[in-house]
Amino acid sequence: MKKSLRKSLFLLLIFLLLSVIPILHANAADDKSIPAGLEGKTFSILGDSISTFAGVSDNPAYNSTLAGSYVYYPYGNPNMHQENTWWQQTADILGMEVLVNNSWSGSTIFGTRCEAIEAYIDRCVQLHNNQGVEPDVIAVYMGTNDFGAHLYNLGNAEDIDYEALITKTENGFQYADPTNVCEAYAIMLHKMTVRYPNAEIYCMIPLQRSEIALIPLAQGFNTSLSAIAEHFGAFPVDLYNRSGICYDKDFWTFLPDGIHPGLEGMDAITGCLLSAILENSRYVERNTYPVEFECNDVFVEQGTAYRALENSSFYCDIVPRPGYDLSVKVTMNGKDITTSSFMNGLVRIQKVTGPVQIKAASVLPESLAMDYCWEYDGTALTPSGDGFSQNSLTQLDGTILSGYHVNCRYEMEQRIILHHDQPWFLEWTSKGIRLNAEKSAFLFAGSDQSNMRQSTYVIFSQRNGFLALGFFDGRTYHNSGIDLTDYDVNLYRKHTFRLENRIESDGSNMVYLLVDGAEIGPMNQSYLDDTNMNATTDWIKGKDFVFSYLGTKNHPISMCYVDYIRVNECLHSYEEWHSNGDKEHVRTCRFCHYQEQDSHTWSDDQTIKSPTCTEGGYTTYTCSVCGDSYVADEVDALGHKWVDATCTEPKTCSVCGETEGEALGHKWVDATCTEPKTCSVCGETEGEALGHTWVDATCTTPKT
Repeated sequence: MKKSLRKSLFLLLIFLLLSVIPILHANAADDKSIPAGLEGKTFSILGDSISTFAGVSDNPAYNSTLAGSYVYYPYGNPNMHQENTWWQQTADILGMEVLVNNSWSGSTIFGTRCEAIEAYIDRCVQLHNNQGVEPDVIAVYMGTNDFGAHLYNLGNAEDIDYEALITKTENGFQYADPTNVCEAYAIMLHKMTVRYPNAEIYCMIPLQRSEIALIPLAQGFNTSLSAIAEHFGAFPVDLYNRSGICYDKDFWTFLPDGIHPGLEGMDAITGCLLSAILENSRYVERNTYPVEFECNDVFVEQGTAYRALENSSFYCDIVPRPGYDLSVKVTMNGKDITTSSFMNGLVRIQKVTGPVQIKAASVLPESLAMDYCWEYDGTALTPSGDGFSQNSLTQLDGTILSGYHVNCRYEMEQRIILHHDQPWFLEWTSKGIRLNAEKSAFLFAGSDQSNMRQSTYVIFSQRNGFLALGFFDGRTYHNSGIDLTDYDVNLYRKHTFRLENRIESDGSNMVYLLVDGAEIGPMNQSYLDDTNMNATTDWIKGKDFVFSYLGTKNHPISMCYVDYIRVNECLHSYEEWHSNGDKEHVRTCRFCHYQEQDSHTWSDDQTIKSPTCTEGGYTTYTCSVCGDSYVADEVDALGHKWVDATCTEPKTCSVCGETEGEALGHKWVDATCTEPKTCSVCGETEGEALGHTWVDATCTTPKT
């Protein structure tokens, strides 16, 4: 599914997930499910790099002060499109118009000594457009960079002296110079409420970060930001606790570099903001109900919405730990509705009529036996593990041990060699890809597992959803592949991937990707990443691949949780089947000369020859594959049924008409005066009677 189609379906999926309203179309005014008052409202954003997008947040056509601002998206994540950002999704779903996005990459609330990007100074009051139109709704997403830059000067909401910080004068207000981030945040919000008194302000509380040791400090900082927002009548949007993004649960899936959201992260943020708007906006006239999640070792794909509109539908997708089963219970109004609303990981409630509670957990499968097949050219692979496993999920026989499959790689006893001039395939089934770093995870790795020198590999890039085929020549990485985000491929679900090396009409080779049996295309796109890898597209042609490891120390195969691998060195382009003379047939591969042998398949449509007077009868059995045949069920000839010879016919068989000897010939009796010449045997006549020769009568004798 290409991006143009994916965009429409993606927005539709977000609607179902977040239980808000249908996607906004051109005739949205006729859509009665849109909350009254939200459609057409103006929406402005104040943020840092997480909220930027080229052509919007740096476009002075919206607000003249935006000229020269720095942006992160889409350059920092080529798969991100404007419609995927949290702010554009929110506007599209609620029917609002993006007025001004005043977001600067690298900006802070306070302390940069650059007035142009410090939000509390002037940017917070530059949320109207060049025509003076003011926003109805404002989303503030600031504080991420402040936490990193001012770790020991964050301040505390409880210590703010608002009267000393903000003084009312005859001409307006006078602000003291802030001494920490919290004081600057307070000044920023006060300026916004004064400049835009009719706007609803939603303050996004920053997400969790990767620095585990700083979690207590981050929690205190976020508590202060929430308290300051509430002090000025703004609505806190608790991304930290409500988004489902936390360091120990698929953190890198949502934030590929630990800071900036990927597609999944944007969806999670959208869910929180939409829920906050539905819960607090004065424009929403319909009732809303809470949606509570109690999750254990699962994550809710596409984010978590915690409010649902009355009489709307609700949708979410729950993903368990790789290799585990999913236990889910769904209740509404205290009644168990699991049977009618949950199937195959999807929660669907057709009509929300009260509070919803969803309990979900990853549980061990009832049977410890797992699908387990590593096969190379029809022979089972026999990998041997080494000391890199910390808490291995599977042994070589496939039985479950304990813990999460963290670091594993296997050295194969036999190397896999795939030649460029032979068609081959490489196929594997993944139950879900979970990566513990932003870069990538090796599925297969080549010659030297420790430093990958002179190696070939297949790699998933978590950063941009790229499946790459590559090799390292000791100096340069050469990669090309396919951007899976262009297609309807959910890497967190089970898929069967297949790479096929095909020989083109000109004799060259190209590797193609198939996912779940459907062809995606050739592996010839450039691999774009910030890993200094050389993006090339033609190097596959003429390149052999050698694999001797499954995973590496730093990029374990376990992160992809592969339970099925099948490799054939040659796809085999066979000549025609022919018999080997022993009631079997064989065919030979044109490339590698491998011979495949199989028993004949005798057709049910036999040829039967009936017996005759001189020849016996039999049945011919023919192989439907190669055409070889044999004769059976023979019977004797019937023999002639003779009719004796006559004057004119020889001895003759009454069945087949065959003759023997000659006709007997006639035995003639001479003709008389009254009878012609006649055969004394058969009575046949010849000629005519002779007729009388009369003597005239005399006196005493009649005419005689």
